[in-house]
Amino acid sequence: MDKSTTKVRIVFDCAAKCNGTSLNDMIHPWPKLLQEFFKVLVRFRRNPVGNACDIKEMYHQIEIEEQDRSHIRLLWRDLHPNREPHVFEFNRVVFGKNSAPMESQFVAQENARRNQDRYPLAAETVLKSTYMDDSTDSVENDDEGVELYRQLKALWGVAGMNCGCEVTTGTTKFKMNQIGTWFEQLKSLHEVMIPRCLRSPEPVKSKHIVTFVDASQKAYGAAVYIRCGYDNDTATSRLVAAKSRVAPDDSTQTGTHGCDFRPTLNTVVADSLRSTNAKRDVSL
Repeated sequence: MDKSTTKVRIVFDCAAKCNGTSLNDMIHPWPKLLQEFFKVLVRFRRNPVGNACDIKEMYHQIEIEEQDRSHIRLLWRDLHPNREPHVFEFNRVVFGKNSAPMESQFVAQENARRNQDRYPLAAETVLKSTYMDDSTDSVENDDEGVELYRQLKALWGVAGMNCGCEVTTGTTKFKMNQIGTWFEQLKSLHEVMIPRCLRSPEPVKSKHIVTFVDASQKAYGAAVYIRCGYDNDTATSRLVAAKSRVAPDDSTQTGTHGCDFRPTLNTVVADSLRSTNAKRDVSL
């Protein structure tokens, strides 16, 4: 697999069976440690300054305990089927093993917990705004963005990992040109604009989560907005998330189906924005 950061990425088929079983069959299931991608995206849109961080060759930076290496072996005959194989033991996380994603998340999260007193901003980002090897979060201003950048580099460095980070306050002209090229094929979609940040840079006085639901005989859905009031007596309302479904053919209560989305969407958005005390208004 050709990548700009890794020219050759070797992936092993750990699901291949021998005598009716495979390595993946023998691995105890891990608990779910991955953050919900939806929540990570909402956190990335919370504040004016965005921050993105990518870990270089994450799996290869995680060492396997020596006593566990005998369970993860590679037999190599060098294309001579009748020769006794050479036996190699992996000392790094194997690409293709079903537990590899959870192992990497455990290392990342445990490193964050152990060092959260030294790097509080970075630890929160790793624990709440990281999906696999990508951390995406947002902060109040440029100074905080630079500090988060510094802390992320240092925090990942404690675990022996290299990361590349970007801090941005807007969309570059080059990226806008790319987006424009994609939208040219979609006619009027270029007229639709959804700001990355859910609020303006002014000091926030109040936040309200507002959910609209609607339905027809063909479909139903819900949309969540956040209304922010500012110290200068202005306000903004921006779309946070939406969800829709095709109505069942035999449904006789289509008008109420949209309300089924509201509690879940409200809770997920509030948790992602850390606004559980915000007022939640629902309009039907």
